[in-house]
Amino acid sequence: MLLARSKRLPLLAVGGDCDLRKLLAGVFRKTHRLDFAASPTAALRHLAEKRYGAVLVIGPLPDGGEWELMDAISRLGENPPIVLLTTHSDPSAEQKALRKGAVAVVLLPFDVRELRRVVQAHELQP
Repeated sequence: MLLARSKRLPLLAVGGDCDLRKLLAGVFRKTHRLDFAASPTAALRHLAEKRYGAVLVIGPLPDGGEWELMDAISRLGENPPIVLLTTHSDPSAEQKALRKGAVAVVLLPFDVRELRRVVQAHELQP
């Protein structure tokens, strides 16, 4: 059962280019409000100010920033689930993401239904 957009916590997307951000906004427009952060620092500011249902980390971030961000999120009190979106299909990178706290790794380009299913299965509830 899908909850109405107003009954769900927003999602936070970190990284990615303008086109990918527009695509994500379209994917979740009916189900979630979506906030964007251009950097790990901006993401941590968002997380300090608001509760999110999930964080979509679009990697790779500059200088391996996705790993440090995942570490920082995992140290938060009630940390939202992390979904890593990446072009890297390397199994060792996927294992590292899961060790760092990601609940799922979704390869880019992604299947819209798969990404929605992953978020719905793991998101925090209000």
